[in-house]
Amino acid sequence: MMKKIIYLILSVFLIFYVIKVFSAESENQGYTLTKEGFKIPVGMELKKVGDANILIPKGGKMRKAGDLLIMEGADEYAAREFMKIDERLNNIEKEQEIIKKEIEELKKL
Repeated sequence: MMKKIIYLILSVFLIFYVIKVFSAESENQGYTLTKEGFKIPVGMELKKVGDANILIPKGGKMRKAGDLLIMEGADEYAAREFMKIDERLNNIEKEQEIIKKEIEELKKL
């Protein structure tokens, strides 16, 4: 009877320990830890400006107006990213046309 109680208590402690370990691992899921201990979400980056650390989207831009630091707005960021995607798509279409012409030339042979 005493052995059963000891096993029961040990199993409860083991279960709580396993839950604690897995919850600690899932806390950091989706984050990158820096050497300073900052948690950075996926898709974001930490920029140091003077003594301040600023969290911005990857590829986001900041500009300075006097002593004021202005972070690019979501609409500016999205427009710039869509322009990049549009440029890449146009390049892919041009390459595709070149490849089609080459295929047609090879078919003639």
